[in-house]
Amino acid sequence: MKDSNIVLKLDSVPGNPRNSEGSFVTLADGHVLFAYTHYYGESWGDAATARICGRYSSDGGRTWSGDDAVIVENEGRQNVMSVSLLRLQNGRVGLWYLRKNSLVDCRPYMRTSRDDGTTWSRASLCIPAPGYFVVNNDRVVQSTLANAGAATSPRSSAVPRISARMTVSASAAPSFTRFTPSGYSPGPIVSVSPAARASTPFWIVA
Repeated sequence: MKDSNIVLKLDSVPGNPRNSEGSFVTLADGHVLFAYTHYYGESWGDAATARICGRYSSDGGRTWSGDDAVIVENEGRQNVMSVSLLRLQNGRVGLWYLRKNSLVDCRPYMRTSRDDGTTWSRASLCIPAPGYFVVNNDRVVQSTLANAGAATSPRSSAVPRISARMTVSASAAPSFTRFTPSGYSPGPIVSVSPAARASTPFWIVA
């Protein structure tokens, strides 16, 4: 790709050794918000210090703001990373990210915004159980009742041992419960029991 086709290049610099794992959302006024993991300090490793920052575009992504806006400060003992943005069916903007504390403690959190990212709600824990759960950037979806019965997974059937955990919010409120799918195989389909279906669930596979 020629440099002339690159509209935003976030190079590493001293004190900012890595920028990665981003997600986009279009705001009500037409601006586009790009949120991403902004590492600071000396190390660029996955356990290094990082926060969620954002850049804005007012022309559909052709040009971008020059300064970083902090979306989520580092709340973890290591970092926050792997952001997902989503326009919700109730009009709010949803924000998901990982709060990483250690090699055995990494869980997704959710915030929502009523004013298109000017302010955010308090963080809500999506998976209450202790453990290390990865939700990669830009992976969260919100379904409707018509398609809430199944979610697809890109995992290959060649992998002999796969476990899936799905967390669902039964409303637009950031309140989550864990359930066990009625059937799961290493193939591409996860079947969800009717009791687990809701009119506007969020699906998080970890």
